[in-house]
Amino acid sequence: MENQIVINHEALQTRDIEIITEEIIGLKNQAKNTFLAYVCEIGKRLCEAKEKLNHGEWGEWLKEKVDFSQSTANNYMNLYSEYGDGSAVLLGLGANSQTFANLDYSKAIKLLAIPSEERESFVIENDIENKSARETDKLIKEHKAALEEKKRLEEENARLKGYQKEADEAKKMALNAQTALSDKQAELDKLKEALDELENNSAEPQISDEELRKIEKEAKKEAEQQAEAKFNVKLMGERAKLDEERAKLEAEIAAIKAEKDAAEARAKEANDKMAEYEKQAKMSNPLVAEFKLVFEDFQSKADILLSIIATAKRDDPETAAKLQKALDTALAQIS
Repeated sequence: MENQIVINHEALQTRDIEIITEEIIGLKNQAKNTFLAYVCEIGKRLCEAKEKLNHGEWGEWLKEKVDFSQSTANNYMNLYSEYGDGSAVLLGLGANSQTFANLDYSKAIKLLAIPSEERESFVIENDIENKSARETDKLIKEHKAALEEKKRLEEENARLKGYQKEADEAKKMALNAQTALSDKQAELDKLKEALDELENNSAEPQISDEELRKIEKEAKKEAEQQAEAKFNVKLMGERAKLDEERAKLEAEIAAIKAEKDAAEARAKEANDKMAEYEKQAKMSNPLVAEFKLVFEDFQSKADILLSIIATAKRDDPETAAKLQKALDTALAQIS
């Protein structure tokens, strides 16, 4: 009878079951590897064909000439792009090595969801070759979720650093404003001394007897009124300038204080969120060390603020009290 399989029972009796088992497993792996290798070779030629076809001809060519759906063709081309040509897959050559040569078609497709630079280590560490389709799907999903969480934490950490930078800049502006305020106060004190001297000189005019007699003869009453009016005009002008300078400084301090309060509020929000992320994500352990560094820097800046307030208490107790109140409020919000 044609095509009848003849079994040599004598030969079979001399072969151990372990040898037969190993041969079957080897042939099974070869068949699987060969299939993936041919898929890559087909994907290579599909890429070549697509380049040669005109726009709009691709879908019709797949259907009529090679009987492929576009999704299947895309899968084959993606496998070729990611895993290389079929000979490398079949022989375990190239960057992908034997790790991917032992995978079946469905797992190779699923693993495209893993970044190429992490794919080989993912397959080895999770023993994907011996995992079921359901287990493979679960591991890929967990890996993608971990990558997304890591990216989210990195972005959040960058945003927190931005808030801390804003707070530091606001504190620096407050320090500069305090220095400017001290300089302006010194100028105001000098102007005040000059006004006091002017008032004293006006109260007791230093004129000679001859001049006094001349003024009394010509128009004693009129001269006194004119002198007083002239002094008052000058005095009012100087006082107006002082009031304008004082108002301008107070406005600048108020604006800087508002910016400082806003920056400290954002810093508090950032610190609160950082504590929350530390509890939620095990992957954020490196951020704890970074938080410690930022917190130590915050303590250093707080010491600078306290030093500024101590200096202000000697020169301007009223302003020092306001600055102390602002600092107490910020610390209360942080706690």
